[in-house]
Amino acid sequence: MNRNKTVQVLLVIILGLSLVGIAAQFSPGIYNRYIYDDFCEANAVRASSFGNYAIKEYLQWTGRYSGIILRGLATAGEIGFLSFLPYLLLVFMLLAAYWCLLPLAQKTNLQNPKLATAAVAALFLCTLYAVLPSFFESVLWKSSSTIYTPPIILLFLQLGLLLRVFFSGRSGSLPLFILLTFIASGFSEIFNVLELALISITAFILIITKKHASHPVLMRYLIAAFITALLGTLIQIFAPGNAVRQAASNHPDGIPLSELPYQLLRATAIEFYVFILYGWTWLIPLSLFSFTLGASKILNHSGGSVNDSKSFPGLKIWQALLYLGSAVLVIAIAGAAPSVYLQADAPVARSLFVIFPIFLIAFIAAIYLLGWHFSTLQTNFKTLLKKIILALALLTLIVQVGTAVFESAKAFPVQKEYAHAWDARDRELKDLVAQGVKDTEITILTNAYAYSDLTENPKYWVNRCFAQYYSLESITGITKPN
Repeated sequence: MNRNKTVQVLLVIILGLSLVGIAAQFSPGIYNRYIYDDFCEANAVRASSFGNYAIKEYLQWTGRYSGIILRGLATAGEIGFLSFLPYLLLVFMLLAAYWCLLPLAQKTNLQNPKLATAAVAALFLCTLYAVLPSFFESVLWKSSSTIYTPPIILLFLQLGLLLRVFFSGRSGSLPLFILLTFIASGFSEIFNVLELALISITAFILIITKKHASHPVLMRYLIAAFITALLGTLIQIFAPGNAVRQAASNHPDGIPLSELPYQLLRATAIEFYVFILYGWTWLIPLSLFSFTLGASKILNHSGGSVNDSKSFPGLKIWQALLYLGSAVLVIAIAGAAPSVYLQADAPVARSLFVIFPIFLIAFIAAIYLLGWHFSTLQTNFKTLLKKIILALALLTLIVQVGTAVFESAKAFPVQKEYAHAWDARDRELKDLVAQGVKDTEITILTNAYAYSDLTENPKYWVNRCFAQYYSLESITGITKPN
């Protein structure tokens, strides 16, 4: 089998394993049901027209203008749509990641860049979903997934446009780019800060490496993106509803400025700790693949010498690693800043879905650079070692995907039983309401991810939203006897 055929077979295997891993992670979500804020939002949407709902949310709860609209639209659908929504977002995520990476793959020496793009995109997302500390909240829970998933999809589209501008030097999609940036800036405060940091870091690196003069169109895009993202951020910051939401939180007064530096460093350290804690097993195959790609020098490199052990096109290796490490640290601090300032704590687990893609991209890039540097060792052992590393990468990926399938096989029937019990309880509550019942007790249900949907306190906000959804005055959760 010639080299190109071997590479294609390898890419097909990686693509297939990654898709199996993603399918395993998502499969229990087909039995998703309303929980927590879903009931509150459903009540708000059906209480008035959609326009009034959106205005009321902005004035009385949150400035996340894009999130308000998407969450409202998702809530307006039937409960069955709740099970479909994560898969719809997944398809958009896969397509956006593929479109983003395609220009890079087209710059490689591979014979089939489209297949390579599909394999890398699927492996990246499979790893991303696997390293999340709270998969259910980040990806399956409607109230959260509609806030944290869409901006990452839009970020991939933005990066794809920027890569095409960078490689071609031509403009033409600036209005679309500005629109994508504005929509993306309306979902999450954490994403807004990250987006502004990413834009600023990219422009800064172009300037200090003296590349900005040779890429004037790219610099115009970055300036436009910064202005647009800043506008979206200001729209969020000055929303009247923020004060209401802050007052209802655990830290209504925020954090004293004197404590900010310590809490910021603590939160940043927690981000990295959680990333390694939940992701180290999946980072093993990802690092081995990235190292092998770097050692193979698959990128075309007209800007640098193939035989220079200390250089990467346009940069010294140590410079590239230094810039990369500094950028990731700044991004991590920026990602922690909103939660620290408002809640005196690290970002909640579900919001790390916004930060971890940047960590993964930086991790892949760093390992790739190390592989690139390694490839300059002119020894007979090098080719054999790369084959061994690649074999280990495949083996560890198989183990990780197999583990994901095993865990999903355990969770799937539990989630299915939960959904059937939820549907039965839903019918029971509707029958009780039809009989004129105003106060009742009902069984607390717990899904496969260990989330219970009620408490025993009828005055707790979850119970009150639940009761209002069914037009009850109060509802008390009771634990099902063993």
